[in-house]
Amino acid sequence: MRHAIMGLVTAVLLSSGSGCILGNRPQFVRGGSDPNQRTWYLDGAGNLGFGKETVPLGLEDGGYQGQFKHFIWATYLGPIVDQMVISYNRRQGTVLAKEIAKYLDEHPGASVNIIGLSAGTGIAVFALEALPSKYQVDNVIMLSSSLSAEYDLSRALRRVRGGIYFFWSPDDPVLKGVVPLVGTVDREYTSQVAGLVGARVPPSASRQTREAYAARVHNYRWYPHGGVGPIKLRHAGTTDRAFIREMVAPILVRGRSRAPAQPATRPS
Repeated sequence: MRHAIMGLVTAVLLSSGSGCILGNRPQFVRGGSDPNQRTWYLDGAGNLGFGKETVPLGLEDGGYQGQFKHFIWATYLGPIVDQMVISYNRRQGTVLAKEIAKYLDEHPGASVNIIGLSAGTGIAVFALEALPSKYQVDNVIMLSSSLSAEYDLSRALRRVRGGIYFFWSPDDPVLKGVVPLVGTVDREYTSQVAGLVGARVPPSASRQTREAYAARVHNYRWYPHGGVGPIKLRHAGTTDRAFIREMVAPILVRGRSRAPAQPATRPS
């Protein structure tokens, strides 16, 4: 039964519009021109192309002037495989970590941010864990994350100056109906998914870890648009251009030295 459901889910995801074509086509939006600011973006499983253009456009609309880099991590064997192959995903995290380190070596003191969608948030965390101790990024944005809610972020937080921001919704049909069946990107079979309930402090966390979470892990509920289709607007709706402008860009533009204010709770 589980295999039948997984097959159906794969077919639905792969047939949801022209996602695969969009994901593979050349990047037309490269963001701003400031060489000392760069944001890496990681699409979700399957590299369906969600956010590839709307995320940099939304960031520009919101005043972000840094460069934009789309990091492709997918296996091209389908969304389900991408979600499940943790050894490959951790290797891709290491590849991204090396890319970030190289950029920071070439631009000392530069500002670096990471934005991940769905399974891409797992690769973002794996990259932080693989980043050598002399490097740090500024902020990490987790859109509709398919990471388990109690995944221990303590190692990742050591590589983050600002915060890790989880945008979550209990109404996400992919995270609620599919991910508990196929497993989270960190390979837990649970209904407690970060994109559904927000990130939670691991039960066995030390006091230091609990303090780090309290200071730098931020959970914000978002409200999906309904009526147009569950895949794009109720899961990848966090990549909507207006959503990025209103809720994500202010975090990146505000910079590393000031604590961000609570963003608006509903996309415009």
